[in-house]
Amino acid sequence: MGGPLTSSIASTPASNGRKPSMSSSTYIKGSDQQDCKNSKYQQRGPRTLMPTGTNIITPLHQRQQQLPKESTSLMCNPMVTFENLLHYHGLQVQHLFEIYYDSQLHRNQLEQSISILLQTLKSGNKLVILGCGKSHLIASKSVATLRSVGIPSAILHPTEAMHGDMGLIQLGDTLLVCSSGGETDEIIQFLKYAKSPLAPLPLQKATKIGVCGKPEATISLMCDSLILLPQKYSESEVQGGLKAPTLSTTSMLVVLDCLSISLSEMYYNGDLSLRSQIFNAAHPSGGIGRSRTSDIPRNPGITNTHHIGKLPRPLSELNVLQTIVLYDWIQWESHIIPSKLIQKLYAEWKSGDNLPETFPLEEFLDNHVKEHT
Repeated sequence: MGGPLTSSIASTPASNGRKPSMSSSTYIKGSDQQDCKNSKYQQRGPRTLMPTGTNIITPLHQRQQQLPKESTSLMCNPMVTFENLLHYHGLQVQHLFEIYYDSQLHRNQLEQSISILLQTLKSGNKLVILGCGKSHLIASKSVATLRSVGIPSAILHPTEAMHGDMGLIQLGDTLLVCSSGGETDEIIQFLKYAKSPLAPLPLQKATKIGVCGKPEATISLMCDSLILLPQKYSESEVQGGLKAPTLSTTSMLVVLDCLSISLSEMYYNGDLSLRSQIFNAAHPSGGIGRSRTSDIPRNPGITNTHHIGKLPRPLSELNVLQTIVLYDWIQWESHIIPSKLIQKLYAEWKSGDNLPETFPLEEFLDNHVKEHT
């Protein structure tokens, strides 16, 4: 679906005689309703609109009518919190998409990092991914993905590295140093030692690429290149003060997954058939192994399930809004671009910042789409 047009759903008192609105405070009847009204989670966050006719989930208020009364008070906050957090995770991924589309700084740093990684692999060396805590678990998953497509890689924990495991780093290897906050003590101590003349020569000479949330973080400043994970919201901001890493781990996992697949494409010089053969040979079991005979390599990009909407000239504002809601991809002249980019450009045009008062939407799209394609 296209860019999310959102709407806030206001709470309507049940006592006014009208049909209750779809707020969390009116989902529950009787005494349980007051519990929800007093909850700080009573307001739903904005939601992405589904296309007309889409009805894949029974509305929450209908599901709760089927529950025993004692169960409804337990369902009040958790369901709303669950849905809100899903929305925030979606917003965070969209934020990453917009940043890497818009920011030349982020794109340059990413391209530099990919170039370093590709050169390492083409030279017959490997990638060593370093992480601590949740980042170590994500790093392990990324190593598994890379190995499954035949890319030499290894996982390293900074604490174990300081107890001998740094010996797996060989001359010419590159380190991906993962830390969302960029202030992990164990990693900082490891990087300090890496600069010491006492450190093994392969570690001293290894290129370090930071995968961090902030360019000014300590670990970012200690690395040779960066892959940034800019975060739109903090966890405590959307989790009632709880700092458990969720949005940041989503960002790291998504970015490293995208990096792994795009890197594998370049590693095999665009030969997607060869990449698939290597992956299939390394993955004979499970559902993937059973289905591999029906796989047909195809060029990456727009899938058959994502229909393309066309923006014709002359362009109307209503036409733009309808198209970005109904389609995942938009054709503008000869360019096919993600609808979320059109949504973002429309928002910039609508706000009117740094634009003449009557600047045409068509001209605005013409100028900006060319910058992104």
